[in-house]
Amino acid sequence: DERFRSALLALEGPRDFVCVGGDLNVAVADEDFHNPSEPRTAKQAGTTPEERDSMRAMLAPPLALQDAFRIVHPDARGQFTYWSQRARSRPPNRGLRIDYFLLSPQF
Repeated sequence: DERFRSALLALEGPRDFVCVGGDLNVAVADEDFHNPSEPRTAKQAGTTPEERDSMRAMLAPPLALQDAFRIVHPDARGQFTYWSQRARSRPPNRGLRIDYFLLSPQF
C-alpha cells in the first residue's frame, strides 16, 4: 500500500490529474457496508481496521484523493458493489461498496 501511494505521489505535478479506479476490496466508511456495528465485521476481509486505515491514507494528505461517488452522493446509504453469492446477500441488499474511482483534488 505504501509503495502504491508513493507511486501516485510521484505522478502528481501541478498540472497532473490522477484517477484510481477499480475493485479496491475495502469498505472504507461505515456507510459502505450493511452491518458496520456488528462485532465480527472488524475481522472480515475488506472491513478490517488495517484495511480501512490503509484506504483512508489515500484519502488524506498528501494524496487527498476524493471518492467520486461520495462527491456526487455524499449521504447515500445502501449503495453497494459487492454481495456474497454464497450467502444470497443481494436480494436483501446486504453488501459492501468496495469499488471506487478516486480522483485527485483538482478534478
